[in-house]
Amino acid sequence: MTRRLAAILAADVIGYSKLMSEDQDGTLAALRRLRSEVFAPAVASKRGKIIKSMGDGWLVAFDSAEDAVTCAMHVQDRLTTDPAVKLRIGVHTGDVVHQDEDVFGDGVNIAARLEEISPHGGVAISDAVWGALDGTLKPSFDDQGEKTLKNIAHPVRVWARGGDVAGAAYGGKPPVGFPRLSIIPIETSSDDDEIQELAAAITSDLEAFLGTSQWIDANISTTPVANSYVATGALRNRGDRLRLEISLTASNGERLWGEKYDGLLSDSFDWQDETSQTVATYIFGQLLDREELAIENTPEDQRTAEQWYLYGVMRSSQDPHGLLHAIRCIEKAIEKAPAWGRPYILGLAVLFTATSMGFGAQFQAYLAKQSEWLEKANAAEPKASPARAILAFSEYVRTGDLNAARATMTSILRRLPFDPEVLMFGGYLFLHAGEPKPGLDCMLKLAKQSMHTPYAAAIHNGISFASLQLEECEKSVAAAMTALKINPNYTAARRHMASALAHLGRLDEAKAELDVLSKVIPDNSISKIRSRLNLGDTDGARFYLEGLRLAGMPE
Repeated sequence: MTRRLAAILAADVIGYSKLMSEDQDGTLAALRRLRSEVFAPAVASKRGKIIKSMGDGWLVAFDSAEDAVTCAMHVQDRLTTDPAVKLRIGVHTGDVVHQDEDVFGDGVNIAARLEEISPHGGVAISDAVWGALDGTLKPSFDDQGEKTLKNIAHPVRVWARGGDVAGAAYGGKPPVGFPRLSIIPIETSSDDDEIQELAAAITSDLEAFLGTSQWIDANISTTPVANSYVATGALRNRGDRLRLEISLTASNGERLWGEKYDGLLSDSFDWQDETSQTVATYIFGQLLDREELAIENTPEDQRTAEQWYLYGVMRSSQDPHGLLHAIRCIEKAIEKAPAWGRPYILGLAVLFTATSMGFGAQFQAYLAKQSEWLEKANAAEPKASPARAILAFSEYVRTGDLNAARATMTSILRRLPFDPEVLMFGGYLFLHAGEPKPGLDCMLKLAKQSMHTPYAAAIHNGISFASLQLEECEKSVAAAMTALKINPNYTAARRHMASALAHLGRLDEAKAELDVLSKVIPDNSISKIRSRLNLGDTDGARFYLEGLRLAGMPE
């Protein structure tokens, strides 16, 4: 008999007996898809361990409550697109006892009772679990008060996320007209549970890494989606040795890329992370090159709105030339599809980036369109769209109304807590409002999941700004250096670097950073930075600006 503390996820298929009696073959096929495309990859990606499988349900143990809840939310979000099977899920943290191939304990019992009262398609968690979540996940759950659970001695305070909230998550998928990628679950002939879990984890990682690109519609699917790129792979082992063979084909069957990766089972966690990121990088590069070439080979007057939008995203960067390229592509997309909200949203994000970095003078003609673009974007985008995060942030920068922006952003985080745009602009809103801890939560989560995004430098810049406000100057310098490696022209990261260095007493280095900055923006000052960023009078903002003063920036 073994005992340990774990976060337990209990999941159960709703109406399983009825489904089987009405269509046994169809139900079994749907359950196979659920296991291979959704449940197994989500569990493996969060290092979960299935401790009991009942045919119509599972018990899964995780080392952390946040991993268990993240897995539960991802599963329910994915199932909103599959009407065949619905789940209830409960999560609790407690003791788990293993004995005679069975599991017992408060962790199991309470998780199972929470599953029974969970909303259809939703997740119910205990107060202990809710308290362990970071600021990006807590808004997704509503307080249900104390509940008396069957055969549980004491009432348990319950928090729930309804299925209607989960259904909003897929409002953030790229629209029709963008490239699609079918990720076929990694195959393995091994009967070893560890090898099977590793194959599922790599499958999930590829979807997570590539799905945050903002222009690739990447999904796990046992059969290729029509007119999509297809990624396939096989994982084999011989003793401790591992080999992953992976390939990418075009929708016409043309093989675009393939590679083999060797590793050791004893080092499987690190090997999985490194290999998944490497594979995703190569796939992303192949798709980027192919799609960009297709756009460039299309005459400008024949390009679609989606192509102009993609071209702007692909070629943009945090410097005046890249930002001007993006804004011109956005105008072309608007000409082609004036009722489509995404180009207006991207335009607002580009304009904010340009002004916050000190390039506003070069964008005056476009800044005059801000109000119009904001109005049209608000009219075009649904309330569950991740673009609402950019709109909320744009409104805050324009009006300074923090309460309204915070309320809007909390509502968006509730529905889309994993979306890169929501995390990015939610994080920056918190940072500009002088709330560095939730801002840092957003940025750190984004850094884990978003490798292939035009916001890569901005993510590390956000970590630098949050760390600076928290007076963790060494971490601020390190993050700013990473942002500048990605984009040496990122002026905001250089400002944060200068302030942090000055607070560390490294004044010569801080002054050198301002000297580099002055060659790009010669008239920088404390008052101009405060004005264009709409920084509040908070402890974090004062610490940041004081560092710039120490480095020698004029008032």
